[in-house]
Amino acid sequence: MARALVSYLVFSALYLGLRLPLLTQPLVGEEGVFAQLVRERPSHPNFLWIGRLQGADLYTAPEHPRALYEPLRFAGAILRLAPESWAAPKRVAMIRLSVAGFQLCFWLALLTMAQRLKGGRWSPLPSVILLSSAPLAVLTSIELQIDGSVGVFLCGFAALFLCGAESAASLFAAGLLSGLGKQEWGVALLGAALGTLVCFRARADTRRQLGWIVSGILAGHAFNAAIDWHNYVGGWNVAGRVGKVSVVAVAASLASWIDVLALRLPVIVSVLVLLGLGGLALRGRWTPALAAAAMFSGCLFLGFALSTWEPRSVRYFSPAFAVAAVVAVRGSVEQRLPWLRLASSVLALQALWLVRAALMHGTALTLALGAPLEPQRVLPANGACVPAANPADAFGHDRDFVSFALDPTLRRMLADEHRAQLCER
Repeated sequence: MARALVSYLVFSALYLGLRLPLLTQPLVGEEGVFAQLVRERPSHPNFLWIGRLQGADLYTAPEHPRALYEPLRFAGAILRLAPESWAAPKRVAMIRLSVAGFQLCFWLALLTMAQRLKGGRWSPLPSVILLSSAPLAVLTSIELQIDGSVGVFLCGFAALFLCGAESAASLFAAGLLSGLGKQEWGVALLGAALGTLVCFRARADTRRQLGWIVSGILAGHAFNAAIDWHNYVGGWNVAGRVGKVSVVAVAASLASWIDVLALRLPVIVSVLVLLGLGGLALRGRWTPALAAAAMFSGCLFLGFALSTWEPRSVRYFSPAFAVAAVVAVRGSVEQRLPWLRLASSVLALQALWLVRAALMHGTALTLALGAPLEPQRVLPANGACVPAANPADAFGHDRDFVSFALDPTLRRMLADEHRAQLCER
């Protein structure tokens, strides 16, 4: 017991210590929207910050299931510890720290599973530390987006339930957690279940186990639909639009998709290496639940690897990486693959990303592939007109603005409703 407690304390200290230098990074892209969500904790169904007019904050529905946003609102409780006099950069650091707690919980649970299955005969601590230190894990853990925080938590724990104990309750819980997230996560696990059914030739015990998984997925979707129908249906609409845009883009220009694939290569390699090494370690020991977990990671991975949606973003691969890490750890428990060789191989390949970023931009700490960090812009003081601006630049200030991401027609409509004049440029 004492040894396990020491392992948890050591891991937590190293996990947080590695991320502390990154907490003060300026907000990037949509992060201002999520920073406002964590700080102000707006009520459903309107979670996303789209502007401030006449001193009043404006919100809209995110068109994603409500269960994704409630944990972020809960994480905002840590901000109540911050003094009111703190400036925006310190508040951003506190928000990043609170969001990093989601992945911390997952990695600690993975460490617990490895220790329990191995019976304490060896320490998985070094390998879990190395896996959680991969650039994809580090950068997405402090990024204020759903995928790297709540996404890793839900999909990662779903994989833990699949690989830990193959009881009916654990299989149902795995399906439930994936069903509570984005629609595509539940669809990915459903696809994995169908693939497992085919691989195991529809045996009776396989059908029974997969039935619990599918029941959990349906329960998660039913829960999201019951508590917020508008955002639940909106999630399907967003998934459809993203899929259509990506498919059309790939069909129109295969060369552009190849360019995107090359840009994402360091991230793609990390997920594939983990799945490959886990598969080698589990050869001959596959069960329906373990196969479903491996296919779950593969489906999550392929969903974005085969698309051109937001080519410079890496956060969409973080749930697949978390699930692949569980599969690799579970495989290593079978003593078919040395732990340090597994983790060191992943980090050695991931180091290519850091070297590339350092050579191109003078820094290895970027939140997006090949994109240097930009300082937060200062909005003009409230005057005769209201600017269209990035919420990341507006966070922490009391100046009026409307989000530049909104359709121009919608921006004008909001300005008219609040008797405000939009700036020309």
